[in-house]
Amino acid sequence: MAAAGGLDERSSRELWIILLGRSAMRDPVQIKAELDRYGERFLQGLSFYKPPSTSSADKVKANKNLAPALKELGQRISKFLGLDERQSVQLLQCYLQDDYRGTQDSIKLVPQDERQSQALILKIADYYYEERICMLRSVLLLLTYFQDEKHPYKKEFNDCMDMLQREDLMGKYRKHFEDLCKEEAPTWETHGNLMTERQVSRWFAQCLREQAMLLEIIFLYYAYFAISPSNLLALTRLFKEQGFGRRQQNRHLVEQSLDPLIDRIGYFEVLILLEGIDMDSLQDYVFKDELEHPFTNEPQFCKDMDNILLTFGDIPHHAPVLLAWALLRHTLSPDEVATTVRKMGSMAVQLHVFKYLTSMLRGLGSGENNCTTSTACLCVYSLLCFALTSMEEHTLGKQQVWTDLHHTGFLPFAASSSSGHFISTENMNAGGYGTLLGIEQSHGEYSVTISFLRLVTTLVKGQLGSMQSQGLVPCILFVLREMLPNYHRWRYNSHGVRENLGYLILNLIHAILNLCPDVAPMSVYACLGSDAAAIRDAFLNRLQCSIEDMQIKVMILEFLTVAVETQPGLIELFLNLEVKETNGTKEFSMGQWSCLQVVLDLIDLQQSDQFWCTPQLHRYAIAFLHALWQDRRDSAMTVLRTKPNFWENLTAPLFGTLVPPSESSDLSVLETCAFIMRIICLEIYYAIQYVHLADVMHLTDVKVKQELFQDILSGTEILFQVPSSAPCLQLGFMLCTLMMILLRRWKNELRSPEDIIKSLARILEGVLQADKQQMDKVKARIFSVLICTLEMKQMKASNIPQYQQLVLSVCENLQDEVMSLIDETRHGLTTGDGAEDKDSMETDDMPRTRHKDQRDTVCVLALHLAKELCQADEDGDQWLQVIRQLPVLPMLFSALEISLRGKQNLHFCEASFHLLFTLAKTHQGAAAIAGAGITQSICLPLLSVYQLSSNGASTAQPPLSSRKAVDAPSWPGVYRLTVSLMERLLKTLRYNFLTDALDFVGVHQERILQCLGAVRTVQSISCLEEADNTVCFLLQLSNFTKEWHFHLPQLMKDIQVSLCYLCQSCTSLLYSRKMLQHYLQIKSSEAVTSGSTSRGQRTPQTPSKQSKPESEALELRALRSVQHSLLKILSKTLAALRAFTPDLCQILQPLDLAQYQLLLALNFSTPAFDADVVPSFGTFLATVNVMLNMLGEMDKKKDPPFPSAAPASPSEESKNLKPLLLFIIENCFYLSISQAVRYLRDPSVHPRDKQRMKQELGSELSTLLSSLNRYTRRGVPSSPAAGVLPSPQPKSGLSTKAAPEAQEPIIQLVQAFIRHVQR
Repeated sequence: MAAAGGLDERSSRELWIILLGRSAMRDPVQIKAELDRYGERFLQGLSFYKPPSTSSADKVKANKNLAPALKELGQRISKFLGLDERQSVQLLQCYLQDDYRGTQDSIKLVPQDERQSQALILKIADYYYEERICMLRSVLLLLTYFQDEKHPYKKEFNDCMDMLQREDLMGKYRKHFEDLCKEEAPTWETHGNLMTERQVSRWFAQCLREQAMLLEIIFLYYAYFAISPSNLLALTRLFKEQGFGRRQQNRHLVEQSLDPLIDRIGYFEVLILLEGIDMDSLQDYVFKDELEHPFTNEPQFCKDMDNILLTFGDIPHHAPVLLAWALLRHTLSPDEVATTVRKMGSMAVQLHVFKYLTSMLRGLGSGENNCTTSTACLCVYSLLCFALTSMEEHTLGKQQVWTDLHHTGFLPFAASSSSGHFISTENMNAGGYGTLLGIEQSHGEYSVTISFLRLVTTLVKGQLGSMQSQGLVPCILFVLREMLPNYHRWRYNSHGVRENLGYLILNLIHAILNLCPDVAPMSVYACLGSDAAAIRDAFLNRLQCSIEDMQIKVMILEFLTVAVETQPGLIELFLNLEVKETNGTKEFSMGQWSCLQVVLDLIDLQQSDQFWCTPQLHRYAIAFLHALWQDRRDSAMTVLRTKPNFWENLTAPLFGTLVPPSESSDLSVLETCAFIMRIICLEIYYAIQYVHLADVMHLTDVKVKQELFQDILSGTEILFQVPSSAPCLQLGFMLCTLMMILLRRWKNELRSPEDIIKSLARILEGVLQADKQQMDKVKARIFSVLICTLEMKQMKASNIPQYQQLVLSVCENLQDEVMSLIDETRHGLTTGDGAEDKDSMETDDMPRTRHKDQRDTVCVLALHLAKELCQADEDGDQWLQVIRQLPVLPMLFSALEISLRGKQNLHFCEASFHLLFTLAKTHQGAAAIAGAGITQSICLPLLSVYQLSSNGASTAQPPLSSRKAVDAPSWPGVYRLTVSLMERLLKTLRYNFLTDALDFVGVHQERILQCLGAVRTVQSISCLEEADNTVCFLLQLSNFTKEWHFHLPQLMKDIQVSLCYLCQSCTSLLYSRKMLQHYLQIKSSEAVTSGSTSRGQRTPQTPSKQSKPESEALELRALRSVQHSLLKILSKTLAALRAFTPDLCQILQPLDLAQYQLLLALNFSTPAFDADVVPSFGTFLATVNVMLNMLGEMDKKKDPPFPSAAPASPSEESKNLKPLLLFIIENCFYLSISQAVRYLRDPSVHPRDKQRMKQELGSELSTLLSSLNRYTRRGVPSSPAAGVLPSPQPKSGLSTKAAPEAQEPIIQLVQAFIRHVQR
């Protein structure tokens, strides 16, 4: 037999690798020799591969150098592939040389074994398909680099391309494409029995790939070489007939998986026509008058193209071609073909041309970023640049071009409907323009961006109406979030473009803020994100720069003036006030980058030479100061008052000579004086209105504190004895506020809370007799004081004065508040107020009055107070009496149902579930909740909580290190509370609540499965807490596997699988601390800084300046907290899985194994951190190994590897952590052994697999057991599982010697199993 090596001809793959420069042949001389030798093959293209022929078959038969086996295989390959016999043998030899994994002698035996022969032929078919693709890749490589001066083979590639161009490369390749489109699919009659339906599908997929690559070559060729009008016309006809890839000869073979290939064919056909229309030449024609467009002297060609394109309009691929041709015809012959242009333009818009172009760019950009992709982007860029320029010049002001443009998807848009929550850019889509901006940045030219900014500014100033302005918001957000923070870092080819872009962006911001000075359209600070500080510094540098344009300075100051009132987060950033606390007193000072210092310099008369300030600029600086006084920015005002000469510099214009106003005079000076007078008036008003009382917060004498508080309490009680007096109620309200402040500060030093509660109960009784409008805010304060008092120390109900009456009073109030809340919420949902807020850019109508859901409303505070009172009732008897007396629970559930369904009243929902969770601690409380219909009321409406609301409310996760942020009310938090409530009710009521629990898990199964799977990729505190709560619920539900399997068999199976994957995810994350820390750092850097704060908050948001050790300590603390959470999740998951595997005490007895599915795959290696890796025995073995390593770390360091978030001593942490680690180890052993015996008892498992499992599992367990023995000998505390593990006493089939009494039960169990499997 002839050797496979030493072939005369190279394979196409080998050629491709050589041209890539990845072979040993890297010298340009060698490359030239290869191109000279095989250039003819590139020119022939796919026609290089010939069909079978008799003469070729005869030559193969006559070749004595070929072994008979090769001849026979060659003939079969020829028939199957429809390939020339000699080329088939050559293909076989190349395959044997490149890809064959057997010995050369073994090929002789292949023809004798039909199965091996068929397998070999199918592999060679794949090799052949790859050969054809590699040939086309080689030509594409030549086209990519033949003009690249940096490429080492540029000259050789260029010479080869010259030859290919001379020999009409494109004519031949176009013929290849036409032949491929018309080629009939192979059948078993023509190509043999191996040509099954699957092989036909593979052939068709290859056909489509070759079509796409041929079109890619044609596109790249015409990007370098001009296309003649006749060729453009012919290609237009060809692509139209072929339906831009959709009218394939063998379209009956099209499967869904082939759609991307067909789309790619259509994309390149569109790009070829766009390249032929050549928008760059059109741009030159418009802006360079001396040039003449190539199509100007081709009237017949233009007419023929018009006739063809007027038949377009039925598929999206037509849209860009119609737009490009319409722009060309409109530019070259605006009057002659107006009707034709209008038709084509309308069809392009109707086909969503910009949306199509965005999809095209995404589709082409999803692969590698190569020359073809960038050339395609430039082609689209040229089209859109010219289109946007034409739009700005000819069609602005028409509200119709806006509507059409808005619906095209070219401009940035919201991915989901939104209303009122424009602060978040989470659901934003940059549209087609976003893709173009990336292209412009790489090229340093920004003509499209300049047109975009002018267009948006014009539309904002025009306020195109409610619908249009709402559509503008995403464009504005895109400018603020993506452009403003970054434009100064972009690449620029021309001087002055950066400054022009900055001016246009500022001009747009100025237009936005002038639209509605009373209500801010969005949070600019939130949009800027982590770049906010850099933007501030840039703005202040502009203000200080002596050569900066005055108009830009004025615009910056006006922007800051409006921001004082409408952008609280942003203005705090610009104020940049630093806080220093001395003896409890806060002192404010200006930071290095405070805008106050810049403004002070502008109005400082002594620095007029250094900071030249025009009257107009001075006017805007004073206007900014007036805004601070007007909006009561106390911290900034305090800093300014203490500055030397502040009042002198501020009031200096009042003492100057004022020129009488006239029509031609500048009124800036007069306006400046008016602002100064207003500042003085406000300062006098504040000084008189707000008299500073003596500071009582720093008293040190405990007795004085107690007496003072008692005096306030007694005075308040007296005041509320006259409930009809408005002044008494007002003063009483102020005293309640003071009392609440003092109580929070002094709660550890005041007398017993029982006396305080007694007085508060009498105060509450008096308040309830007052007018409802008067008493609501007072009642809220008293509820707050009562909550603070109850939190002073843990008290039983019997120790709380008038407990029964207090509970009854609170529940009566709660009942009234809940009824009111239901009515308001229903009204809001009916009128649409609740579901969709008013467009923040519309200022014509008065804002609607809506129910305010806040943490300090009477309803929410009553719920929190009720929870504290319920906590004190240990047996629940007294609360049960109130529940029976008042319909509190049914009414609460009605309010929860309507609130959850409309995703309204967050604080109410959160407080309600806290109360219900506390009430469910006793059996009778849980029974009352279940009997009142908790599941029927909240189960289905709860779906709305974690589905995106109609107004686009975001459920973004809080920062990882923020425990406080997670505990704050949120809709994900409400869902977590609900899951915890279900778990507690099921745990307390068991079978009496099982049907409800199964209903709940059935309705929310998608969320539950998603939550279990999310731990692998999301390790935020909120995600881990939800996973923990979910696993706790499933752990309780696993006690009822028979009922669960009867009602929801498939879900139970899915849950088992998900729990196994969750174990694997937790183990992988705990195994690699560095990987977990890397994930946490990535997530932490992605956390969006929210700049929206309450208007009432005036505390400056000073950037934290933490040292590196402090930052590392915080990161380590976050890491340890996440690790501890993962351990808790892992332990509960393993405990839940025990319900789904046979009990070891029963498995040796007759047992229906069918009710227990096999949970683990027969694999014993450590699993990779990959979602596709199936959980196996190796998963649990790896878990044991990780736990043992952690125990080792603890012994070495005498310190837990990851203490919990709560501060505790290392010994306490270690004491709490070691049993948890042992619990995990024991359950892993238990599950592994149970599943192993399940395998051994299963008759369907092959004996060979059983034997392998015995050997490998026994060996792994022995190794782990020896490690565990070391720790138990050191006195590690027993696991909580020790009491529930089965006794390893000898049973039938598990004989063992008596183990030492000191050994842990789990060790005895594992030893018994090892001895059993090693027999």
